[in-house]
Amino acid sequence: MAVQLSNLKATLLEAAQKAAKLEEGVLASHTVAIDYIKPSQFFHNGKELFLGKRFYWKNADNTKVMVGQGLAHTFQSSEPNALFSIEKEWKRLTKQVVMNDNLPEFGPTLFGGISFDEKVEPDSNWSPFSNGLFYVPQFMLSIIEDEKVFLTINLYVQGFENIDQILSKLTAQENQLLSCEEHVKNESFSTTFEEVNPSNWYAQVEEVVDRIQKGEAEKVVLARPVRADFSSAIETATVIERLTEQQTNSYIFVLEALEQCFIGATPERLIVKNREEVKSTCLAGSISRGKTDKEDAHLGNLLLNDEKNRKEHEYVVKRIQNAFVSLCDDVYVPNYPTLLKMKDIQHLYTPVIGRVALNQSILSFVQLLHPTPALGGEPVEEALSIIRQVETWDRGFYGAPIGFVDMHGDGEFAVAIRSALITDRGKRSYLFAGCGIVDSSNPQAEWEETELKLRPMKRAFSGDDLS
Repeated sequence: MAVQLSNLKATLLEAAQKAAKLEEGVLASHTVAIDYIKPSQFFHNGKELFLGKRFYWKNADNTKVMVGQGLAHTFQSSEPNALFSIEKEWKRLTKQVVMNDNLPEFGPTLFGGISFDEKVEPDSNWSPFSNGLFYVPQFMLSIIEDEKVFLTINLYVQGFENIDQILSKLTAQENQLLSCEEHVKNESFSTTFEEVNPSNWYAQVEEVVDRIQKGEAEKVVLARPVRADFSSAIETATVIERLTEQQTNSYIFVLEALEQCFIGATPERLIVKNREEVKSTCLAGSISRGKTDKEDAHLGNLLLNDEKNRKEHEYVVKRIQNAFVSLCDDVYVPNYPTLLKMKDIQHLYTPVIGRVALNQSILSFVQLLHPTPALGGEPVEEALSIIRQVETWDRGFYGAPIGFVDMHGDGEFAVAIRSALITDRGKRSYLFAGCGIVDSSNPQAEWEETELKLRPMKRAFSGDDLS
């Protein structure tokens, strides 16, 4: 299943000649169609070669999977406005890219995310991610609608490269990555979960409710972590398979940074852009699923008519709509929310659709939309200030945008909720869940809501049903 090396060699030689002429490195990108390989298997096959340098992405409608291995080029920033500096460098790099022309719709893809709050200094768990971490993978598997399968090889080429030596190394790596020998097993991990500062939660909710009632903000999203300890190092590919099976309508994502691994299954799209069309998802207001169809419908109807949840949802709709109006020529928003039903929970859901100029990058939307009131609060600066004062831990990339952008400025970003950070060489993880606090919030009800939101990752880690 090897890539046609003669064609790849031509792409690399052209890039080397261009790099020599420009006297700077040039990104070479070569894509070929290949036979199907299970994406979790491809991810697992890179563990020995590229541990700490891998990503995984499946979109919510199950039409696209991307798996990245290795680092062709890294974009990382610890400065404020990390996304701005990363986008500037990405545009510079893609202006000089050299690609094979048999699949012109493909090319290099930049995958990664930014921190929830760049004003918070990353703690030791999150420091490898900085305020923003994106990279172009050396190898990327793309599966479109389960039938079109492609492998892209990206390399940052200097003018003095030994191309034959590079090709030899790439061939060996590619053979290992595309091995179809089954290695991913549905292993069981003895898992214990422990609340992090549980006594603080009720006091934090009560403090925030009091501050909202005093007029300091209208809504503040509080989050809480739960620690998971494993009997042996957890296998990320196993967790990917469980999440894919259990959370069928969610984005599944993995982003590794050195020894840390951020993983999740989120239902919430931040933005998707395809040419001139852009879409976002307003997702706020939650209730549990019922055990029968009748109970489920009853709970859904309660949510649709609940004043507290409708108020919380409307904050999100207004913010995203206003952001779209500032960037789009046309914007469509339904008058009323519907329900988005997940395995454990159902949400109020409103889509927002816009049309935008073709030269507008998706990263402009990410910059403007984050954080939405669904993850920060309203007004945003006042809510973030309260979060910094009340929460005693670093959210890192939790609740932040994660996704990809291509060389044309198109792509997709999700909001990284229902997620966890795997650390301590796979022996420990921190799971995260949050909820919107308004003036009528009840600490016990908010606790129960976060318990529902923690279930997907608890189930994926432990292998238990938790129903």
